[in-house]
Amino acid sequence: MERVDVPTAWVSSLNPVRLELCARHGKPAEDDREVEFKQKTPEWVWAALPALIGVAVLVVIVLRAKVSPVITVAPLILAVLAVDRKMLPPLKVDRWPFCARCLTLGRLGAFGTTFGILGLISTGLIALRLANVGTDRTTLSLLLVLLVVMVIGAVVKEKYSWRRIARGHASKDQGSVQVEAHDRFAAAVRNQLIAEREAAGAQPTGL
Repeated sequence: MERVDVPTAWVSSLNPVRLELCARHGKPAEDDREVEFKQKTPEWVWAALPALIGVAVLVVIVLRAKVSPVITVAPLILAVLAVDRKMLPPLKVDRWPFCARCLTLGRLGAFGTTFGILGLISTGLIALRLANVGTDRTTLSLLLVLLVVMVIGAVVKEKYSWRRIARGHASKDQGSVQVEAHDRFAAAVRNQLIAEREAAGAQPTGL
């Protein structure tokens, strides 16, 4: 694997030149997908989350509040994540190349999305039943299973999202996608960059 920067213009639908290899496996691209690349999350975000949890637990202990620490800290965590997304807007590219193996992995992500949605809907229905008719062991067991299905679906969806499969992040100026790429893909990008520079240098200058 080698880190390489792919100019955003190369993966735009307006660019007549198409990348012929996938970044993950270095195989010939079978199809393109629209991908939303995120910038790397700063270290302060990950440092802030455990700190917020610690503050929430401390508040509950000191004030002896009859409320769960999870409920206390949830709004704070959501606020941190919202600020992170606002400060680091994602970069959406029109056509990122994927090979046949990548497309198979992408189908796993689609299955994860389906399981997550079904688990969420079913969990909501079971929760309504519990609110109306009370609890019993069978219903609670079913609710636990559905929650596990929902979590597994969410994990699979994220692990096999197109962004994860591509192994890329948006640069800070959003002018390129930074990829942990296969050696063949990295070499192809370097050769294309050299060709573009040579072509730009060969163009006649204005009088």
